Amino acid sequence: MSSNDKKWNDWSDLMKGKVGQPEDSLSRPVSTGPVLRKGEVPRRPSDAEIRHTILAGAPKQPSNKQLFGHLEVTEEMAKKATQEWEGTFTKFFRTNHEPIEKSQATEWGNRGPVDQNDASKLTEEERRILAIPVNPKAY
Repeated sequence: MSSNDKKWNDWSDLMKGKVGQPEDSLSRPVSTGPVLRKGEVPRRPSDAEIRHTILAGAPKQPSNKQLFGHLEVTEEMAKKATQEWEGTFTKFFRTNHEPIEKSQATEWGNRGPVDQNDASKLTEEERRILAIPVNPKAY
């Protein structure tokens, strides 16, 4: 019976002590890198080599056009915006603003100054307000 023919719930090898712990990846000897001879000092990598190793898979920095291309203002856009801005003021000053006629004025606009001494010119509401007693020392 080979190891592939074994069922998942067959613990016979474990009970016999034939199966040990799996090999730890940190316990293996380091085999990468240059092999140094006795007394040889390892060479310190240059900054360019370190930079190249760190940034090997990094994406390239996008250009300003790629980042802010949608914000670029064309001459046509600038001219249109300037015309709209100037148009707001010139439109206001070119409009003939006519004074409000007396017929369009509100009721209080036609009355003029209130004469409190002449009770016949006061409205009903003004008479009611004047009838309210006021004590200036109350505050």
